[in-house]
Amino acid sequence: MGNVNLDEKLANLGYLALKKETTKGVAVVPNVFVPLYEESIKQDIHLDEDKPIVGERAARFKVYRGQETITGSIKVLAEPKTIGHFLNMLLYKSGVSGTPTTGYTHTFGLGNASESYTLEFLKGNIPVRLFGVEARSIAPAFEDNKMVLTVEISARNQFSVVKIASASGTAITLDDSERPMPNEGLTTSDKLRLYDISAGTYEDVEITSINSNGKDLVVSTISGTYVAGDLAYLVPLTPTYSIDEPFNWALTNFRFGANATAALSATPIRMEPDSNWTVMFNMESESGAMRSGGYQPANFVRTIGDLDISLKRFFDDEQDLNRFLQRTGRSLVIEHSSPSNAGTNGTKAVLRLIVDEYYLKEYDIPLKSDEIIYATMALAPVYNTANSEMFKIELITSEATI
Repeated sequence: MGNVNLDEKLANLGYLALKKETTKGVAVVPNVFVPLYEESIKQDIHLDEDKPIVGERAARFKVYRGQETITGSIKVLAEPKTIGHFLNMLLYKSGVSGTPTTGYTHTFGLGNASESYTLEFLKGNIPVRLFGVEARSIAPAFEDNKMVLTVEISARNQFSVVKIASASGTAITLDDSERPMPNEGLTTSDKLRLYDISAGTYEDVEITSINSNGKDLVVSTISGTYVAGDLAYLVPLTPTYSIDEPFNWALTNFRFGANATAALSATPIRMEPDSNWTVMFNMESESGAMRSGGYQPANFVRTIGDLDISLKRFFDDEQDLNRFLQRTGRSLVIEHSSPSNAGTNGTKAVLRLIVDEYYLKEYDIPLKSDEIIYATMALAPVYNTANSEMFKIELITSEATI
């Protein structure tokens, strides 16, 4: 038995863990730990506040259960070993090639099959597990010299803390009076913490079987006494980090050319720090398809993909202004490198965005007294018929499997 720590909690003592799911929406135990800076994920139970005409002045008469949604964003370190998982959540991986000597190149783009993930956050005493997680957008940015990612996500469901209906011997029944299927999100590889509210103590048990009725579990032998209304939640994981150095601004190059092949080998042009990009793969609804037969989304239906690219450089060349006015297409390659090696031959880890064809939709050259003249550009990427794509992202990393 242990005592629950009820003191104030420091966010730094938590973690973010993730793992790709074998079957979309079916939770697995996360085992990849990623440095997390912040998260703002909201679970909305969409409480239906009913106020019919019943002869009363109260603001609401009853509340009813609604269909739940889980959406929000996370900000994480962008480094070669783990960034591929976030690309997996958003895009279709069309292939992987390479060897331990050269490193492995994973190629991502628009397609019909992104992956879903289980994510777990430790918040104080309570692990919060989201499953069926997919990304809606990824926005790299630089803080000082290191890259961070802001990832917009949506999840199908969660497991955090549930009420116990009964627990004795090796059997636990979870309370499903308010939350149907309360054992969803658990696996037989999990440990469950049983919390005796009145005593302020807990014990940990191992799950050996999960009943498909959504509420019954078989666990290792229970030593304490628990009554209806006591709580159960996951035992926190023990974080272990296997990461490389992050991609950084000092090793970022911007290359332009008449086509993607030319851009890949062109001389880099040094851009200002305000230059950035975001990749999006939109959903019909960020909340998911709220179909009949369940309180959680049935699916996340993808629609169109896009890039938002903004560039800034000092104004010294009339060619881009002419390209803007003449609607001349070009190609762009943005290459972010890490000081870490992807291959044993010294190949560096790289995150590379290849834009096959773009046009300048905005080109501003503002003037202000005592300031250097800069050109700010907003790009409109288009589908390139020669390459049969609008863009692709290549990740060169030491990881063979993502």
